[in-house]
Amino acid sequence: MGPKAATNEVINELLNALHNRNFDVRRDASDALREFGEKVATNQACISLSNALRDNDSRVQSNVSEALGKMGEHATTNQVIASLLNACGGEPDFWNERSVNALERCISSYDALKDLNSEMILKLHSCMKMSEKISASLVPSDHFIKVFLDTENETWLPLTVYVAVLQGIAVTAISNSIRVYDSNGLSELSVSRSELMDSLVKAFRSQKRQLKGNNEKVPEVENNT
Repeated sequence: MGPKAATNEVINELLNALHNRNFDVRRDASDALREFGEKVATNQACISLSNALRDNDSRVQSNVSEALGKMGEHATTNQVIASLLNACGGEPDFWNERSVNALERCISSYDALKDLNSEMILKLHSCMKMSEKISASLVPSDHFIKVFLDTENETWLPLTVYVAVLQGIAVTAISNSIRVYDSNGLSELSVSRSELMDSLVKAFRSQKRQLKGNNEKVPEVENNT
């Protein structure tokens, strides 16, 4: 079944087939949805595919993960993120190799992250802390800092610091810019307002105080202004 066959009726039938008791039927449906990729990029498809990541069959999991990844390369990435987070339902076991891969591919999209509302940001932070399998290894080291600076939404701050801890980066504040150091070198971000710089520095320092007792290394922002 090729991409040209991806009519709404066919897609809906395939999504319904993901709930079939017969694993061969679910496999065939997920195979087709994987081929369709972005052509199935609707809100309902995001929800159905995200829930299908719970399937006991590894082939079904792999297919729907790839389908979600393909959808995440297009305009519905924030829908994919929201669907994954809602499908998690606060259960750590939801996060396996396939679901983690789908999420990390999606959160590597700057456009998707900047469109997340505060509720989804908090859910993302909660889910990332829930499972050690989510390492943010596919995400550029300055990614979350850039999203915070551009959106000016302080809900991003705890997650920004958490990802910095995961990635083991170093951060310094110099004049009106933030420098991020990782294994690949240096990136520099301009800070438009001093209030944003102050909030970012405060967030890193606050997190360092919280984790100091656990002997965890936190990348504190050194302010060299």
